[in-house]
Formats: sequence, C-alpha cells, structure tokens
Amino acid sequence: MDQDGDGIRGEAAPDAYRGTLFSAAATIQAGDTTYDGRYLVTSNSTVTINGLHAFGGVGVYGGGVITHSATTADTLYKMELTLNDELYLDATSKIDVTAKGYLAGRTVGNVTTAAAQDLSGGTYGGEGFMPTASTGPTNRAYGDYRNPTEPGSGGGLHLTWGAGSGGGVINITADSATINGSILSNGGNGGISADPAGSGGSIWIDVGTLSGTGVIAANGGNGYVSGGSGGGGRIALYYGDMSGFTLANVQSHGGKGAGNAGGAGSVYLNPSSGMGTLRIDTHITASDTTPRALTPLGIPGDTTFEVERLVVAGRYAVAVPERAGLAIQAGEIVIESGGALSHRAATATEVFNLEVTTGTLTIDSNSESRIDASAKGYLAGRTLGNETIGAAQDLAGGGYGGEGFAPSASTGPTNRAYGDYRDPTEPGSGGGLHLTWGAGSGGGVIKIAASSATIDGSILSNGGSGAFSADPAGSGGSIRVDVGTLSGAGIIAANGGNGYVSGGSGGGGRVAIYYEDMSGFSLANVQSHGGKGAGNAGGAGSVYLKPSGGIGTLRIDTHINASDTTPRALTPLGIPGDTLFQVE
Repeated sequence: MDQDGDGIRGEAAPDAYRGTLFSAAATIQAGDTTYDGRYLVTSNSTVTINGLHAFGGVGVYGGGVITHSATTADTLYKMELTLNDELYLDATSKIDVTAKGYLAGRTVGNVTTAAAQDLSGGTYGGEGFMPTASTGPTNRAYGDYRNPTEPGSGGGLHLTWGAGSGGGVINITADSATINGSILSNGGNGGISADPAGSGGSIWIDVGTLSGTGVIAANGGNGYVSGGSGGGGRIALYYGDMSGFTLANVQSHGGKGAGNAGGAGSVYLNPSSGMGTLRIDTHITASDTTPRALTPLGIPGDTTFEVERLVVAGRYAVAVPERAGLAIQAGEIVIESGGALSHRAATATEVFNLEVTTGTLTIDSNSESRIDASAKGYLAGRTLGNETIGAAQDLAGGGYGGEGFAPSASTGPTNRAYGDYRDPTEPGSGGGLHLTWGAGSGGGVIKIAASSATIDGSILSNGGSGAFSADPAGSGGSIRVDVGTLSGAGIIAANGGNGYVSGGSGGGGRVAIYYEDMSGFSLANVQSHGGKGAGNAGGAGSVYLKPSGGIGTLRIDTHINASDTTPRALTPLGIPGDTLFQVE
C-alpha cells in the first residue's frame, strides 16, 4: 500500500499498516466487522465478501480473487466496499462476480415474472438476443445507468437446461484504485445444447485516481449455439482523475454466441469537475454480420430519458428509446466510430419514433455513423394509421410524399399520398404484399431539435428494399430537424426503397428542416428521392426548407442530371381531402 500517498509503495515506515493476509479461501459475511478498518491482502486465494464493509484498503496479488456469494432463488448477494486508502490489483488478480447475479429465468426483484424466456438471453443495460426460434422474449431493461445496483438477469429456461446467470454487483469507494488485473461482473455463458446466457451485472466505482493497465467489464454471457447471448450490464465510474486508465478497457459489451450477440450495456463516466457522459460502445471496428440486439435508452415507466452527454460508438452499437413515445433530452449527443441512434421497428399493432432534443449534435464522418430509422415504418401491406385498407397492393411500391411505382403487372395500385410536408410525423408505407413475400417496410420517424448540428455521417429514414423475387419496396419516412446552425459533409435522406426486379420501388418520404444557418451544409445532400429498382423508380418525395428569417421553400428534386429512361412514378401535391394546395 501507499499509505503516505507519495507514489512509492511498500516503504518500511511511511507505508506501514495493520493488515490481514489471506493466503487461503475465506468468507466475510455481511455484518461481520472483524476486519473493518484493516487492510486486506489476498494472495493466491479466493476471499468471498458479502454486504457492506469499511476497510483501510484492499490489495490482491498472485492470482488472488475477491468475489461475493452467488445469488439464489431466495437470497440476493452484493459486495459494497468503502476503502479509506487504495484498491490495488496486480496483473494476475481480479475482483470477479461473473454469473453471480439472478439465476436463469429470473430478473429484477429476483422474480420469474417477465424474465427472459426459452432461448432468449438476459437483459440489463443492453438487451439479450432473442432468436427467432424462441417461444418467448427477453426481459425489459431496468436500473439506473448513473447508479447501477442490481444484478444482471439470467437467460431463459430452455427445457430447464443450463442457461447462464446474470453478473453480480460490485460497489467500491476508494481514495485511489490501481487496476492491473480485472474487475468483472460478466453474465454467465450458456452451458450446453441451445442454452441462452445471462446479462452483465453492475459495477459502481467512486475513486479519486483510477490508473492501471487492466479491464473493468460487465459484459453479457455468450449463448451456446442457438441460445441467445446476454446483453451488457451497467458500469458507473465517478472519478477525479482517470488519465492513467484506458477508456477502451471499460466495457459493457453484449455477449456473442455462435450465431447472435447481445446489445451493448451502459458505461457512465462522471468526472468530479465536468459533464457526465453515458457511453454505449461495442468497441467493434471490423466487419461483423452477426445479428445483434439493441441498447434501450430508458426503462419502462420513464416519461423522458435525460442525459447530460450521450455517446454512441462502435460498429453495430444501436441505441433506441426503450418504448414508444419516450423522448430523449440531452445536453450533447455524439455518434462516432460507426455507432447509430434509432427507434424500434413498427409492428402490426405499434409504431415508434425517435424524438431528440439536444444542445449539440455531432455525427462523425465514419460511413456507418448515423441516426437511422430506415425500414422501421409501416410494414409491408400497411399504410397511414397502421392500416391495411388503402395500402399498396401486390407489386406496387409504398408511397408517402412521392408515389410508389405500380408495375403494369401489379393487380393493385400504390397507396395515396398523406402527411404534411411542413411537419412530417408519419412513418413511410410498406410495399405491397406480392404472395406475402419479403416486401420492404417504410422508413420510420425522426424528429430532432438542436442548437447546432454537425452532420458528417448521415440522418436516414429510407424505405426498405424488396428482398427477393418480385418484391416491392417501402417508401421513405419522416425527418424533421429544428436547428440553429446546420453544418457538415453528410447526408439527410428519406429516400424510397428499391424494388427487386419487377417489384415496384418506393416513393420518397418527407423531410423538413427549420434553421437559422445551413450555409455549411450542401442542399444537394438533403434528399427525398424515389427508390430505383431494376426497371422502375418511385416518385420524389418532399423537402421543406424554412429559414428563421425567410420564406419557406418546398422542393421536389430528383437530383438527376443525366439521361435516364427508367419509368418513374409521380409526386402528388396535396393529399386526399385537400380543397386547396398552398405553399410559400
């Protein structure tokens, strides 16, 4: 230990202390004050510490492990340590409560109600993956990203086989922490056959100085074969200085099985002097086609999701509002390194949207960094009001601002135009159901209010393309941006999807931008094009531009300047029921 805080450990007199050495397995139960105020040193042994304790300090050496007991169906265990001096882990040692949270088939409150089912991985900060073969879903997200105190959830009970438990709970307050080993609260892996995994658990650290070359992780467990992998847990670090610790080594990844991956969990970083940052980060840079679960922002019951600074980073990191209608309020939002902000895909009974209010919005130039609601609007065969009546039929592409293309071979037309070009709030329409094959869904709904936005990536609400055979495509969706200053080299687009072969392409959606200054953003990069398949194209949608001190302009623009003989659908002005079409 470094009792006198001079950076030199183990000085004979200045660093002398009263301590207890554990060289064999031991357990300190909750309420046992025998070692309170002492320095605990463990070497080449496992010490189990349950409950709340106040020690002088903790040192773990020589492959030593500190843990807590595994939660049972009746008893929940946690580790809560307050240290007057330092926490030190050498490179061979760890604090590890992996798979010591809620058992398989259990979730928050240690109950089975609403827990992950069948093949689904457990959820906490990130969602567990639900394979298509699963007879039930994962559990809902829970807990406070700023104050994680709950165990992770277990995977579903598939034929009562060996699904993984969730990660446990670590809470440490210390003057300083040197982590050369690891602090872990990972979910348990699926054991055999098609077993799903548990979610990561909770790690909460409040420290003056954090340093070292180690890892702090609350990752989801790995599903076994077709078992769903667990979602990431929750980590919160409160610190004065962590310049000596690598941020990339603070992880709350989703687990990854043979064919699926859980969603990333939450990492909250709060310096003693500065803005708190919530990071959703997969740390993935390479291509990976593994199907991956989402990261919910908020929990059931929230009326708004509030955060000082939100960073979504890493390829395949996709953060969404936990439920329909949950607005996001932030001081700053950064999307970088391939991360994405989105909303859930519409179903036959429910539609979703993404509503964001922020001071500043930054999307970096990574080609995958984006706000993206593409193909998350009305399903194939559905239109305004989530109805099948009046929807695009057979081979016809979906329409919204622009008409979907109806091939001559189609047994029915596209749907009629709808919505307000000045205030687009509706999802795009799906393509027709040609023999119930894989027609594209419409684009979703994005609404952003920001004092400034730098868009070097993209904001997208494109229609889904036809998947195979003669499938038609969905229309573009809705994007509304209210911004002081808009700049960047990126794209804002609500384009229609592309029809597959003889399937009709989708019409463009609707984009509205209200701004004070967008001189730093190219008008040509604001698009609502019709999709284009092998032999047809949808009609252009609407783009409305309204400066704060000027006239509003409605643009219908294909941005095509070369010869193109592709048959193309029209752009309607007005919607059914209008008696007059008015525009500035």
